[in-house]
Amino acid sequence: MGAPRFKPRRDPVQSARFTNNARWKITNAGKPALPGVGDVKAAWSRSLPSPPSSVTVVKDAAGRYFASFVVETDDEPLPDTTPEVGIDLGLSHFAVFSNGTEVASPRFLRRAGKKLKKAQRALSRTQKGSHNKEKARLKVARAHVRVADARKTSTTSSPHGSRARTKPSTWKTCR
Repeated sequence: MGAPRFKPRRDPVQSARFTNNARWKITNAGKPALPGVGDVKAAWSRSLPSPPSSVTVVKDAAGRYFASFVVETDDEPLPDTTPEVGIDLGLSHFAVFSNGTEVASPRFLRRAGKKLKKAQRALSRTQKGSHNKEKARLKVARAHVRVADARKTSTTSSPHGSRARTKPSTWKTCR
């Protein structure tokens, strides 16, 4: 058993799709069993609401694998919220709320600048086509992925991101 054959090598994001016709399944141990690959260890972000009809395995530029399942769900309306607040997204501040609260810009790329600069410099010194070039490319890709992941999670997992959806009365002023 080996890894699935992915599409052109030069693509930064590669994927393989398995439908029900491919005879894949989720085992009793909670591992996706993919044809030609076998049982794959998975870290589940949440449980599936219904049996999946297909799975897409994606490999990103940093060498990480993700599985995306297609499932059927019922449409559930969002609960009504009583307090309303206006949000202005900007450059000098990440967000300014209508009640005067300001959220500072996190500047993830600036914080990771030294590490990115060093990794990029090491990449440019390597010989084209070598294994060290590929290792250096992965190091740069991982550094960029850390910044991208931090940006994605900051808006939802920060205290202000979650409070923006629930209780505006508990915000604190960040200056």
